[in-house]
Amino acid sequence: VASDAASGVKTVYVKMPGASSYTTYTSGTQLTTNGTYSFYCVDNVGNQSSTVTISLDNTKPTLSLSKGNFGDTLNDGFTVTASDNIGGTVLYYKKADSQYFVQSTSTSVTILKSEANGTYQFYAVDGYGNQSATYSVTLNIAAPVATIVRASDGNKVCVIWTDNNCTATLNGESYVNGSWISVEGNHTLVLTNDAKRSNTYTFTIDHYYKEYKVVDATCTAQGYTTYKCDNCGNTYNANFTNALGHNYIVTKVVDSTCTAEGYSVYVCTRCGDTYNDDVVVANGHAYASWYVVKEATCTETGIKRKDCVSCGGYETATIEATGHNYVATVTKPTCTARGYTTQTCSRCSDSYVENYVVPNGHEYGVWRTTLQPTCTANGSRYKTCYDCSYKYVEAIAALGHSYEVEVTEPNCVDKGYTTHICSRCGSGYNDTFVDALGHNYEAIRVEPTCTEEGYIGQCCARCADTYKTSMIKATGHDYVESYIPVTCEEEGCVLHICLDCQYEYRTDIVSPSGHSLETYVLLAANCTENGERFYGCTKCNYETIEEIPCHGHNYEITDVETADGNIIRTYACIICADSYDQELGEQYEKVSNYVTYLFDEYSPYMVWVFLATAGVWSIAMGIAIIIANKNEDKVKAKKMLVNYGIGLVVIFAILVAVPYLVQGIALLVT
Repeated sequence: VASDAASGVKTVYVKMPGASSYTTYTSGTQLTTNGTYSFYCVDNVGNQSSTVTISLDNTKPTLSLSKGNFGDTLNDGFTVTASDNIGGTVLYYKKADSQYFVQSTSTSVTILKSEANGTYQFYAVDGYGNQSATYSVTLNIAAPVATIVRASDGNKVCVIWTDNNCTATLNGESYVNGSWISVEGNHTLVLTNDAKRSNTYTFTIDHYYKEYKVVDATCTAQGYTTYKCDNCGNTYNANFTNALGHNYIVTKVVDSTCTAEGYSVYVCTRCGDTYNDDVVVANGHAYASWYVVKEATCTETGIKRKDCVSCGGYETATIEATGHNYVATVTKPTCTARGYTTQTCSRCSDSYVENYVVPNGHEYGVWRTTLQPTCTANGSRYKTCYDCSYKYVEAIAALGHSYEVEVTEPNCVDKGYTTHICSRCGSGYNDTFVDALGHNYEAIRVEPTCTEEGYIGQCCARCADTYKTSMIKATGHDYVESYIPVTCEEEGCVLHICLDCQYEYRTDIVSPSGHSLETYVLLAANCTENGERFYGCTKCNYETIEEIPCHGHNYEITDVETADGNIIRTYACIICADSYDQELGEQYEKVSNYVTYLFDEYSPYMVWVFLATAGVWSIAMGIAIIIANKNEDKVKAKKMLVNYGIGLVVIFAILVAVPYLVQGIALLVT
């Protein structure tokens, strides 16, 4: 409803939801379309009110389900999405294992198949308080089922299942569908599907024994039957029979020798087992005289031997070593080496050293530094022996750091600390840490603007860190419209300006109409002077003057005369009658004089050109002649000398001919 106490309301305007412009509105008319309306009015003397904005929303939010229908029982995960005709919808949901509804962080909620079985409930509330009905979806996913299968030819077991997307563990280890299990003992299999539902199965595998082999009795061992488990290979023996005992006979009689007894050999006819009996004592050796097998040396013993004449056996004995016969050699000491006496054997050259004398030692000069020490690294220096030039090198101890201290104070979030920086090398470290001060929050209120929310929150007095505790909705723009007429150069439009923030936008834009120009000549151009042309718009005050360029003379030959061999031409402009004469006979002389002038100007430099050219030529030929002489090519060197002389003559001839060449060029140009 619009009202005006003074002159009364003339017109009320409304911009309907979704519209781009205002239309006339009858004050008090009921409006039922959902959306945002904008109103303003004008009184009878032209005063315009501020713009009032109000939104109408009496439509409840709607909920949609990604699969199936609300009220269904599903065996897979699903998503519920809330929507509203204007927006600002908040979705609430209650899980099967919860007693309370909770607010979703977005307009949709996804219930994974791994969630608990049961009924899930949902409803939504829009920004104007309209609440949808409460909808429910029941999630019911069964645990997977497996079958335990035992092998027909043993105690092996396998587990099979038909559900897809299942995984299994056997005794805590991964298990593949249908794999045979042969390990004896108790087993636990857990089968789990991708919805995290599982079933547990337990079973036992025992030994499965079969007759493996039959072992017959021997002379010394029992006979028996071996039984073996098909699954694990475990075995046991049964059905024992007694050993048969040996059946010996004499198979060989061995005579006695110098060192060995004689005997009879008894062999078992069943198993081949043998033993010796009927022993005869050995005869003993009959030795010949000793002889030398290996001579004795200074350090090693020799060997002598005697042989048995009956069997070829022998006996050996040791010949004692002779010992060394040493001769002494004396070596004197030096700066770095000890003196000593060397004892050498005259028979075998074996030697050893004794009677050491200490070295004479170095006699050093002054220290010289090779590497300056740093804060952390040693330097080095050396001194040299006068006698043998030996260098003695030693380390110069590191200087150690020279720290300068800088204190960093703590702030709200960062610790304070003390920094120690070395003035020599720049390295450093931090210590003496002080805890951060923590924020010192104070309450603040930031008012909303047309487009941005305001808020109530806390702001740190030290560092301005801020957090918001509650939001204040943006006020929205308060527009006032005005009409801008179109001109020749500027577009027309309806200008909408917010009274609060001065934000503006334009509608109903009309392009500039452009100038309607009239023109006339203010000053005509001629052969040598520019003119002027005037342009003026018939719709606005736009005026401009442009320059008309001069068009220049348009000469034609009007007369030709010959005097004293010179040809004289007369040229006249057909527009302004301007004229001039041209004597053609003087052109050669002008060109020739100018070329001669240039030649005279630069002729002093020709000598330097000759000298420079001759110098370069001489260097090039000189190098070539040197190379030829080095290669002993005398004929080639002689030819190069001739070519060198010819080259100098040619360079000189070119320089002499230049003036005549210039004159010829001048003639051709003319």
